[in-house]
Amino acid sequence: VGGNMERKGLLTLIRATNLLKNKYRLKVNVVGNDPKINNYKAICRKLDIENYFIFLGTISPTHLKDLYSQADLFVLPSHEEALGISILEAMAFNTPVIGSNIGGIPEIIENYCNGLLIEPGNEKMLANMIREIIENEYLRKNIVANAKSTLNNFSTEKMLNCTIDLYNKVLK
Repeated sequence: VGGNMERKGLLTLIRATNLLKNKYRLKVNVVGNDPKINNYKAICRKLDIENYFIFLGTISPTHLKDLYSQADLFVLPSHEEALGISILEAMAFNTPVIGSNIGGIPEIIENYCNGLLIEPGNEKMLANMIREIIENEYLRKNIVANAKSTLNNFSTEKMLNCTIDLYNKVLK
């Protein structure tokens, strides 16, 4: 979900999907626009996984909510990410998450607790984590259950209070 698919790690997800194509019939929804989207589509064609990917472009918030609620998994294999709001959105819809161990994502995801973390650009690790989520129902349910309490840490009120506290400390 988002723009700048290179930064979001779409190529890592494409390569991970390629590693899994002989074992699973995956459906990957890619939301957002990017000037290089045709390059990603061409890579999918070359790897013979074009039928696994649906490039949706920009969609309405209602459609995005529907996708989150229907998804079996949300993946954000970013190479750089400030926070990862889309991870919190997916958690709010009881969707297990996988994200990169970079930027603000580890502030949200505690590995094997409320989500799974991969090293940026590591398609083999991502493929293994996807496989683990698909095959391990206990892990999947545990991640979703633990994610609910994570959302409390990122409420608007809590975020505003943290910002105010930070300003107060800086001003003193």
